[in-house]
Parts: sequence; structure tokens; C-alpha cells
Amino acid sequence: MSDLLREGVRYPGGPEKLQKAEYASAVSGPTVTIVESAWVDPAAGGTEAEVDQIATDALSLTTPPFLG
Repeated sequence: MSDLLREGVRYPGGPEKLQKAEYASAVSGPTVTIVESAWVDPAAGGTEAEVDQIATDALSLTTPPFLG
């Protein structure tokens, strides 16, 4: 498992690290999906429960197959 931010994967204007992050995970057969989410600007507001829900909701997104 790789932490994409630590590996240098970023988007323009994105954070260099996550603060007050929440995560969710799921297992489906041989596949483990781990989602970590946080507010880009923690000072902008938003609750811990909201960012936790975002992580949980992201588990339903379609992900490309692993090509490793």
C-alpha cells in the first residue's frame, strides 16, 4: 500500500499532507480498498463526521483494476 501524497502524487493546489483525516476500508474478494479523506483547508470548516461520511461514500466509486 502506498500513501499517494507521500509518494508525491498531487493535483494543482492540493495539500502536501492530510490533516485530521478519516478513513474507510472494504474487502471484496482479493481486493482491499482504503480511502483516506480530509478537508483541503481544515480552517474552512466542516465536521469530522462529514469528512468520515465522504470517506465511506468514496468506497462506492468504481476503481480501475490493479495492473501491478
